Amino acid sequence: MTAAAVISAHVPLDERSVHGIYRRLDTFVTALARKATEIHVLALTPRSAKIPEDHAALEQRLGHRWGCNVTLQIASTLQLDTTPPSRWEMYGRGALDGTRSAVLRSSANLPTLEAVRGFLRVEPDIVFAHRIAAMSAVRAAGAIASRVYFDLDDIEHIALARRVWNSPSWPAERLKLIQVPALAVAERRAIRAATMTFVCSGSDARYLRRFASTKAVAVVPNAVTLPAAAAPNPNTKTVLFLGAFGYAPNAVAADYLVTEIWPRVRAELPDARLIIAGGNPELLKSRGTTDHSVEFPGFVPDLADLYAQTDVVCCPILSGGGTRVKIVEAAAYGKPVVSTPLGAEGLDFHRDTEILLEADAGALASACVRLLKDPALAARIGEAARARAARLYDASAIINSLATLFERPERTASAIQRVADFN
Repeated sequence: MTAAAVISAHVPLDERSVHGIYRRLDTFVTALARKATEIHVLALTPRSAKIPEDHAALEQRLGHRWGCNVTLQIASTLQLDTTPPSRWEMYGRGALDGTRSAVLRSSANLPTLEAVRGFLRVEPDIVFAHRIAAMSAVRAAGAIASRVYFDLDDIEHIALARRVWNSPSWPAERLKLIQVPALAVAERRAIRAATMTFVCSGSDARYLRRFASTKAVAVVPNAVTLPAAAAPNPNTKTVLFLGAFGYAPNAVAADYLVTEIWPRVRAELPDARLIIAGGNPELLKSRGTTDHSVEFPGFVPDLADLYAQTDVVCCPILSGGGTRVKIVEAAAYGKPVVSTPLGAEGLDFHRDTEILLEADAGALASACVRLLKDPALAARIGEAARARAARLYDASAIINSLATLFERPERTASAIQRVADFN
């Protein structure tokens, strides 16, 4: 293999693009770079996005990030809603056409398709489509001549259904449930058009093999770079939630933690402290809290320092799909995690010994209090979680297996099975 084309609406164009969706892309492109002599990247961005002016410096930064030479093309084609759409555009059209659903609407336009067609005229040896928006555009552009690998990551029709049912942004948003069948059809077509589709958990893979009637679905877990050592335990009764709050399930979880869970923790431990860290904290309804024990530092570049301040990580996710990099990362730093079952869905951490799982605010608060009061228990759970993360989610091992797959596609099953033998 000599040339690989990468298409994504989530290319990390700035240094703050470090949360899960970008880091998963890092895993795949780093693996491609082990075998390809050329990496061509098409970044699909909103038309209103601010694009870095120094294109050469951006290519150099991406090359350093992925360990390869990168040629970058930016297509400002994604059309975000700048005016309130009609009720038909918001709800009805997506019920008939999955590409017009809330998930895919921004990429279902002629400029995006033309950009993809033009980009693939170089006829690369392999195409990597990152997420459903990219793969849907590749399929619609009729540009599938090479081997096409598709990272679906989350099953979008399930994630949409969960979010609008459990945490609608407004009451009528639940009407978007009528878009789920058409979105499912669009996902099935994308899966069938790909040489291989990747998801991040075994349960998702088993579901898609039945749903799309194909065996060409494989598990690539969300990966983290394991720190050389676990972060110290400060014993300061500090709880952390870390996430990008432009992603609605993270914002809902953070607000739920601040308003429903944290008052119960403080009732037991008045000197406890809560850190809500991550980009776009202005999107949080709870940011206006008068509780001075809650801090909103925004984007934190030094994660090692952040985890060194942390005794317990709480992940009360109520909606969404896929698996949570934040849980794997906390485990890699040796931190005990308290999560909802949905938050830890698809992850292979053992309940009670490597993670604490609870379903409601009272039980989540009690689990946090239990760990904060018993540092020895917190340390044991954190150490066990770190050992599990090292065995199953270490980025170097997953990248090596992916590199083998990309070089010798006939070994797809064996290469991926070594990554996901726990599923």
